Amino acid sequence: MTRIEIPGGMYCDALPNGAYVCIRASGQPLVTHLGEVPSPAGANPLYVRCTEVGGWKFAGQSNHNPETLEYRDGGWHPVPIVACGVSPVIYDLTGQLHISDCGPSVGSQGWRYVDSVTGALVTGDATYGSSFGLSEWTDIGGGWYIGQCNLARGCACWDGTTLRMIEPGDSWFIRARRDGDQVSIALVRKTGDPSILRWLTMAELRAMPVVVPDPVVVNVPPINRALWFGGFAFGTPLAVLGNCLLAVRNITGPQARPVIVSDETVGNVSGTILGHFISGSTVEAIELQAKTIAERPVAYWDDRRWPRWPVLPTGAWLCVRAYCLKDESPAAFEADMRTVLSTVPVGQDVALVAQCYTSNLDLTSDLVGLVPVFARLCRDFPCIVALLPFSFSGLTTGRATGLQDHPEALPAWTALAATVTTPTLPIGPPPPPPPPKEPPMPALPVSPDIWQNVEYPQVLAARLARVAREKLDWQETTQWAIFQTMVRYGLAGVSDTNRVLVPVALATMIKNEDPNAPEAP
Repeated sequence: MTRIEIPGGMYCDALPNGAYVCIRASGQPLVTHLGEVPSPAGANPLYVRCTEVGGWKFAGQSNHNPETLEYRDGGWHPVPIVACGVSPVIYDLTGQLHISDCGPSVGSQGWRYVDSVTGALVTGDATYGSSFGLSEWTDIGGGWYIGQCNLARGCACWDGTTLRMIEPGDSWFIRARRDGDQVSIALVRKTGDPSILRWLTMAELRAMPVVVPDPVVVNVPPINRALWFGGFAFGTPLAVLGNCLLAVRNITGPQARPVIVSDETVGNVSGTILGHFISGSTVEAIELQAKTIAERPVAYWDDRRWPRWPVLPTGAWLCVRAYCLKDESPAAFEADMRTVLSTVPVGQDVALVAQCYTSNLDLTSDLVGLVPVFARLCRDFPCIVALLPFSFSGLTTGRATGLQDHPEALPAWTALAATVTTPTLPIGPPPPPPPPKEPPMPALPVSPDIWQNVEYPQVLAARLARVAREKLDWQETTQWAIFQTMVRYGLAGVSDTNRVLVPVALATMIKNEDPNAPEAP
């Protein structure tokens, strides 16, 4: 392992075999492994890159004239092309110099590195961010990446599972190369002093310490009210955060916290069930499913705006997706979310599905900066009854780039969690209304003793037939319904045999209007 500091150094580049070049302030000689090289009169090659293919040479953007400066064959050779970007020149695997014009095929920055297998020139724009904690990274092969660390200041490497710190402190314009087991790294401090050059073996890279994230200071406004708060979980959840969880998959058995189930976990988890997460390809499909599930519907549409607000059962939660676009500022994102939330139907409970992942390249990677936005929305919109970040999982627990892969966002989410309380249990949709009570026996002009001393069905039938003839208007269906109800209540006290025979005899007598029916005693 070799490390060189160049006082007063600025942009630099290095090769795995020990060759390097570093520029200093304008007018000072450049420093190389072969010794100093006088700078061209009144100029310096910025963003310098080097190669030994076809002889030792290096080039950069002129800081003085509209040209590119290349040093080869022991002298300077200006190229009358303005190199564009912050990585504006590069040598390919054949030693050919390429000069960026910032055109559509190159982008705004130029080129980061040359793929050692395919020879492709990889742009700076394509390597600006990542899901593994590095920015401005170079792929050195075998699943290894070197770049600017997002979790702590410094130059770090990603070995496929772990971020390891190579050079702590501000690190800019990182150039990394690999040749077999040998790796070279060149970088400059933010202040431009000094430049640092390092040469390591792969074994030495593997032995580098694991990155310890810098403390994150973020102002998360307090919510100060009861709110369900828990992330989507695709495996072992973050047990330290939240008062509930949304079990998407790979979670079974009793749960210590209240849980929202999915189609994959319903019936497989036990405990307090807050609801059932559902989605669909149309609003109508979601509405139909919401009517058929046993648990509280938690209805989701995969966009910030629903085609129309769904009509959901009483007590259901309406999900509103809160994902911030890559080119959308936090302020613009918050303003638009407020517009959406202000149109939610009155009385509808909302579950805010908050972005906490970075695998979608059209979304922002600033997960920390979004947390205060979510806190303000929950504080200002009482209709939000649940905050459900997507997701609290990570690469090793079923869904890469969630909170477990972004520990830098954990302090902000923890600060938010400290300002909410758990809603009172039990929860759930209101109980169904009780079945209607049996209507009371109607008041009819019939003496209670009509039911007494019944010895034969014929006698009771005769009594009822007389009431029917004298008291009721058979043309009025309402009167007939009342009479039927009276008979039903009255027969409740007679024997089983008479309960069967009396209605038959009664119906026969009334239908035939039998004049010989015996009178009641």
